[in-house]
Amino acid sequence: MSLEKTSVVSSKSPQQSFPIAGPLPAVLARLLQAHDGLRVRFFCKPLTAWGLATYFGLAGNATAVAVLLFAVPTAPSAFILSRQLGGDHVTIASIITVQTGLSFLSLPITLMLLG
Repeated sequence: MSLEKTSVVSSKSPQQSFPIAGPLPAVLARLLQAHDGLRVRFFCKPLTAWGLATYFGLAGNATAVAVLLFAVPTAPSAFILSRQLGGDHVTIASIITVQTGLSFLSLPITLMLLG
């Protein structure tokens, strides 16, 4: 199994390739396919955690911790696992990048809503 190093610096223009995750149109197509997953990750899962915490009588910090654990982005170790096992590591890299970027907005909003 060959592990090639991916360079952050690319000699190609931004229109030709996205330096980490492949050709830019392919990355955008993957992100559009992952749109439903983003909705689930940043809206449905935290809402489910809040509902379960409320149902089981958790309050205060315990509820906040449960909701935040459900709201965090995908772990970067998923990329390594995908690459080692022959999965679609380009797609998972794109998903991790987008989820991490969106979490800079979603986590503070989630905390604000928890009060």
